Amino acid sequence: MKYFINDLQGGSFCAWSYEEPATRAEIIEHFNAFRTDEGMDLPKKKLSLRLISSIWGVEFERVKA
Repeated sequence: MKYFINDLQGGSFCAWSYEEPATRAEIIEHFNAFRTDEGMDLPKKKLSLRLISSIWGVEFERVKA
């Protein structure tokens, strides 16, 4: 299953996902880099689509096959 990532604050930092939709694992890896860069005290294994959505203000739209 692949997803588009929509920035709920109107930005375009995830616009790339409309050209190359991402899998759940790819999304977690992408946001894990933000977690690391921002020095968040949150283990990678805790990252889920729901938590990512809450922290970074994004939503995931399933790509219709």
